[in-house]
Amino acid sequence: MERIPVETWHIIFAYACIDGGFTARALSRTCRYFREASKLVRYQSLKLEGLHQLHAFYAIAANEACLGIRSLFISDVTPASSGDSEDAGQQPAALRGRWPREQVQERDALIKTILAIAVQTLEILFLDLRHGRNYLFAPADLPVLRELTVYGTYDSSTDSITAALQPFAQLRRLHFNGSYDILSQGSNLVAALAEVNRLAPSLTHLGCTDGNIIQLHQIASALGIVSNSRPIRDSIPRTVTHIYFNDQRLVHLMYSQGARSLRSLVVREASRKTTSNEEVLKCWSAATQGQEWFWASAVNIALWNRNFPRLDRLHLMI
Repeated sequence: MERIPVETWHIIFAYACIDGGFTARALSRTCRYFREASKLVRYQSLKLEGLHQLHAFYAIAANEACLGIRSLFISDVTPASSGDSEDAGQQPAALRGRWPREQVQERDALIKTILAIAVQTLEILFLDLRHGRNYLFAPADLPVLRELTVYGTYDSSTDSITAALQPFAQLRRLHFNGSYDILSQGSNLVAALAEVNRLAPSLTHLGCTDGNIIQLHQIASALGIVSNSRPIRDSIPRTVTHIYFNDQRLVHLMYSQGARSLRSLVVREASRKTTSNEEVLKCWSAATQGQEWFWASAVNIALWNRNFPRLDRLHLMI
């Protein structure tokens, strides 16, 4: 194997090490030659689940000069097989109660530190934060990030991070899964779309599933499908060409018409089935491997015929 140029091994390992770190760990244990040859891509695809793994990787990162993280999955749900009592069992964290504020702050501090380490290389980021968060996108500036998916409840009333972020200039795909925290009220419930416009000026794909952080009637208003009674019209980045909502979003839009307030809609959303950790991992794996996954079902709004009746165009969104 030494007869093969090490640059060739770098290319081979770059294609192989896209499974969250399993292959990279196996290569590092095979022999000294493979350990050194795979060093540049050892952390390019990384999966961290639970506080224990966040702490463990933080300890490793402190002793590494260049990690080269390109695709990162972070979850605050500890795998059941780990035996960690904080998240034992298969039940989603959202159904077992929230962590104390101190534990959430500890998690976020670790996430910020890890993102700071990966800031120059990170292209794909999935945050599966079932114990809630107080930032809309990510808690750090990521200038080369091109795809971001965030799962979990968002508390906009305590968000002091999002407004201070610089635009994610390279971000092309953005996906939210989750709802506003029930404590978020008033105009905060429609603030997310404004931040999307500010923080994602080059966005091409926008999706929101199983939640109301980006609401269907906002998108419909931005596209001119339905009228909006608000004085300021909703808008999306002009660069957006594809929009994805799952097939239940239209039902929730209908519910909102009879709701007394957006707050009551939040309660309805919060009671919905939580996306499993395995589903989130499948989405992240697909993105890391360059697959479209649910984006293949996104509506190409650039091809819409603006002369279609309103109802027909609304059905196109699902």
